[in-house]
Amino acid sequence: MTALRNASSKIRRELPKNWSRHIAQSRPMATAACRQAAPATTGTATVNQENSTLQQTQTEIEPIKPTPVSLDELFGDMPPLAYPDSFKVECLSNPEAMNKRIAELVCQGDTFYGFDMEWQPQFKRGGKENKTALIQICSRDTILLLQVLRLEYLPNQLVRFLKTKTLLKSGVNIKGDGRKLARDFKVECNAFVDLDRICAVLYPQKRPRSLRALTGYFLERNMSKSKKIQCSNWSRLNLTPAQVKYAANDAYASYAIMSIFHKQLLAVGKSITDFVQHHAHEQHKAQENIAIEQQKVTQQAAITSSSRFPSSTTTIIRKTTTSNTFSFSRSNNSSSSNSIPKTSPRRREIGLHQSKTHNK
Repeated sequence: MTALRNASSKIRRELPKNWSRHIAQSRPMATAACRQAAPATTGTATVNQENSTLQQTQTEIEPIKPTPVSLDELFGDMPPLAYPDSFKVECLSNPEAMNKRIAELVCQGDTFYGFDMEWQPQFKRGGKENKTALIQICSRDTILLLQVLRLEYLPNQLVRFLKTKTLLKSGVNIKGDGRKLARDFKVECNAFVDLDRICAVLYPQKRPRSLRALTGYFLERNMSKSKKIQCSNWSRLNLTPAQVKYAANDAYASYAIMSIFHKQLLAVGKSITDFVQHHAHEQHKAQENIAIEQQKVTQQAAITSSSRFPSSTTTIIRKTTTSNTFSFSRSNNSSSSNSIPKTSPRRREIGLHQSKTHNK
């Protein structure tokens, strides 16, 4: 203890005489510095302050949502779509004339055509779908408008054209058109190619769904889809110029887009026919694999359920309504073992009496 006191007194003697004044002056400065540095050293207070600031910023800034862009905004400034003046448009209603022109069209040697259909819309809810009124076919220089509403059967050359698998008919939702033709005229439709499917394979970054969108992307033209003309009376014998223009442009757009896809494939040494057939085969194979997998899942579920639960047993109990039936069944069972007569006691007495009388 004495040594500790001597050491402390020695330290005091070594300090300067005004050391207490220096300490007193430095104490307020240190306190102020600590107060200024306090927010940086207190972690909890700083985190709470940052969280409140972040929450306030998030409430002030609204989330940015992508605004849908209409086709009018995308393609409204483009020139309107119009088939070239060199194309010949023919509106036919006579079956013989249809056969002649379709045969001439096929003889040109084209492998693909633009295809579309029109019919009178059904505005009555639950009403029957109207029959196909117009079929449009576009080739390299001709557009045929075939009025088939009043025909019971399609012309032979048209049926052959629809059935041939090497003649590609292109359009949007064209397989639905093929099913409608099968319902209306009981014809077989093959080689109907959806343009949006080909676009999804050749141009994965572009996924336009409608014919108007495809026309804007690949033809750089604005395809006007007027509801007034689209829902007009397509069953009339003499179509208006607006109807003829509308129907011809639809078929021409499908043909022109298919031509672009054809050139794109030729540049890499492929044929449009082989390309379509290959992808149709792949799609059919994929559908078969899906069906097989679904069948396996169903069978596995049936095996699992049968292994967990016992098979049910059905017991049928028949109720007898009269005592005679029960007596008859008992008599039948007993007769097989014992030779007991089936007559009642009263009848046995009568029979015994008759036998005695007969003996007398």
